[in-house]
Amino acid sequence: MAPPGMRLFGVRSIRFRFVWACLVAACSPFLERESPGVFYDVQLAASAPSTLCLEFASDVAAHTGLELTWHGPLQRPDQCAALLKDRADAPKREVWITMDAERSLLFVDVRQFGPSGPEKPSRKTKELAKQLAQLIHDRFPAAKVTQGNRLSGLLAP
Repeated sequence: MAPPGMRLFGVRSIRFRFVWACLVAACSPFLERESPGVFYDVQLAASAPSTLCLEFASDVAAHTGLELTWHGPLQRPDQCAALLKDRADAPKREVWITMDAERSLLFVDVRQFGPSGPEKPSRKTKELAKQLAQLIHDRFPAAKVTQGNRLSGLLAP
């Protein structure tokens, strides 16, 4: 049998680990983590008109069969967004197109959703993303396109 001090130390150690694990679990929604999806950041070569977001979303809808379900302004008048959704039931795919005209930036986010939220993109979703990349290149041949990532969590930017 171990001396009483040693046994107590072991119990405290287990309690400490338990408390630490609970704290980490409680704080996990606040942690930043990479969101699943395919994301393109497009630096336009010329200044963008305020109608560009809706025009590009309409092009995407015409070429992909996605349905434009929402578009509108964001925080500033030079910012806008559009949401296109897949007509299929599962897996659900969404394309967010966001524009910041002041900085001549266009963001295209392709995400797939399952019953429990965002999922890793399937082969079909990746093919859709490649099709969108080609549309971006065709529509904005002088633009600099980079594949980026997005963070999620309550503390994410």
